[in-house]
Amino acid sequence: MDSFGNRIRLARSYLGKRVLVDGMPVDFSIELTSRCNLKCVMCPRDDNATRGLGNMKLETFQRIIDDAAQYLEFAHLHLAGEPLMHPDFPAFIDYAAQKGVRTEISTNGTVLDATRGQALIDSKLTNLIISIDGTDAETYQRIRGADSFAKVVRNAEQFLTQKKAAGRGPNTIVQMICMNENASQNQEFAKRWKALGADAVRLKRYFNFAGNVADRGYDQPVQKAERQPCYLLWRQMAFYYDGTAVSCCHDFLHQSELGNIHTQSLAQIWNSPVMVAMRQKHLDGKQAEIALCAGCNQPQVNVPEVLGTALLNGATAKRALVTLERVTRLLKVRSPY
Repeated sequence: MDSFGNRIRLARSYLGKRVLVDGMPVDFSIELTSRCNLKCVMCPRDDNATRGLGNMKLETFQRIIDDAAQYLEFAHLHLAGEPLMHPDFPAFIDYAAQKGVRTEISTNGTVLDATRGQALIDSKLTNLIISIDGTDAETYQRIRGADSFAKVVRNAEQFLTQKKAAGRGPNTIVQMICMNENASQNQEFAKRWKALGADAVRLKRYFNFAGNVADRGYDQPVQKAERQPCYLLWRQMAFYYDGTAVSCCHDFLHQSELGNIHTQSLAQIWNSPVMVAMRQKHLDGKQAEIALCAGCNQPQVNVPEVLGTALLNGATAKRALVTLERVTRLLKVRSPY
């Protein structure tokens, strides 16, 4: 199955309202670890959740990648944890690269020391996101729940310096999640990190993680009473550190288990009874009957956007998204994601 043809099949299945998708997911979120060292206001993670804390085994990752490599275009190596806390994170990046899968890591930057920074530069990582969420210590602590602002800024600056000296490394995006607490700092944040050498600065829309955290975003779209089916159910999946598959990258709390890569194939998981039932609920306009979807503020997509995803591979789409978000802000129209 060629990559372009697979994306066409996904778009056709969505637009054709098919619950059994003709095509395979192109975008995965894979949780290298569920452990994290921060308590952020925008994160629904729960250290006492029944699924517990742990690190993904390389064998589990290999099962996912081996089964998906034919069609998987992009893998986000993070979900509910801080990925750089996994002691062997470079091995996961490099295994994916061997199989032709491009990868991205989003880090809070607290453990991005010189050693880990060099490991990222030497790896085949495609994108690195350093999420800071403020321009001063007070704002940062209010959002991230820790007095780590100076350390994170120092680590990010050090990484950008290391990368420049090496003349190589991942496309590096310094990111701020836009919310009420930091709304006044957007321009200052962007100007500062562009000047310091970030490849891109992203001012990201605030998500409420399927309604599991309060809406704090100042630029949230008004949700229409009649919601469109969520395209994510026809395009992507997520995996916890133990190989459990869930329907959505917003599911931190085990609300939509589909199966496990150790006992089922990806094809079985992708069109599993749970996933098929969720798609049908969305097609019937009954998203509110699904706990994971009822309060979610994921933006809805239109037909041109669906067709656009069919034309662009995952890596190109990720790069284009940051530019598209910047243009929509300048035009004061709805952000696409």
